[in-house]
Amino acid sequence: MPTPAHLSTDAWIERLSAPLQTSLRQASDAMTNQPGVQDWLRTASLEAAVEVGQQGGMQTASGAYSYLRDELQAQFAPLLDAVDTLTHGCGFVDINWRPLAPQYSTLVVAFGTEDDVAVWAPVQPPTPATVGAASEALVRTLPQGLPFPKRPHVRHAMFTAPNVCLLVRATDRQVGPNRRSRAFALHADGSWVDALDRATFEERTLQYVQQHADG
Repeated sequence: MPTPAHLSTDAWIERLSAPLQTSLRQASDAMTNQPGVQDWLRTASLEAAVEVGQQGGMQTASGAYSYLRDELQAQFAPLLDAVDTLTHGCGFVDINWRPLAPQYSTLVVAFGTEDDVAVWAPVQPPTPATVGAASEALVRTLPQGLPFPKRPHVRHAMFTAPNVCLLVRATDRQVGPNRRSRAFALHADGSWVDALDRATFEERTLQYVQQHADG
């Protein structure tokens, strides 16, 4: 049986498909906890942390992180290719490197956005059913408790299809005692289309994906 360092892209796709569609945390665990990956990450993170501790400085830390990224590519290129394929080119494998506690460093799926992405969801093929399922995945990330006044619950998701990387958002606000208002938004063509109800959000999302997706 091949070790994780020698798994093919197809094998990684098989291992990551279910965890990635469940949650980004489970995808992170599925990558990080593979024995070959885990051993490499622990050793490499510790060595990088030691170097930073000995030399100090932001430049050293930046260089150490870049070295970790290069080594990740060299050691586990099929893993990176698998995440790229699964997320239609929108996501990539990154290292959550913790130089002060390198043993807790992890691999994560990132999307290069300023906003934290809580969940990834494919919308391929672009149909009302796939968009509805993606929308539900986003809703499930919202806390169940009532948000505090002026402190809304906000969660972002990445909806993907070939040639589509669509950042979306759901927001819960308190609008009265034991009452909340929920709104959705999508970041389309460089700007937010905001304050949408769920039905309108799903309709706009479907239209956008159908217009931009390949195939």
